[in-house]
Amino acid sequence: RKISPIIDELKVEYVSSAQVLRIDMDNSELLAESFEIKAVPTLILFKDSKEIWRHTGLISKEELTQLLDSHL
Repeated sequence: RKISPIIDELKVEYVSSAQVLRIDMDNSELLAESFEIKAVPTLILFKDSKEIWRHTGLISKEELTQLLDSHL
């Protein structure tokens, strides 16, 4: 829940350059299983349909912004 506002902000800030999604894993058990998500929050960055980064746990908005900017 702590990271949800950050994800929502990034969704707006990167609307023209990246697709930022927040998925409710309680309602998406098959998706969680297919991506082997064991803990929440789990953040996954894809580029060209390939997973290039994964992080479990809290992370700052600044770190996420740097990560996104470096891959755009």
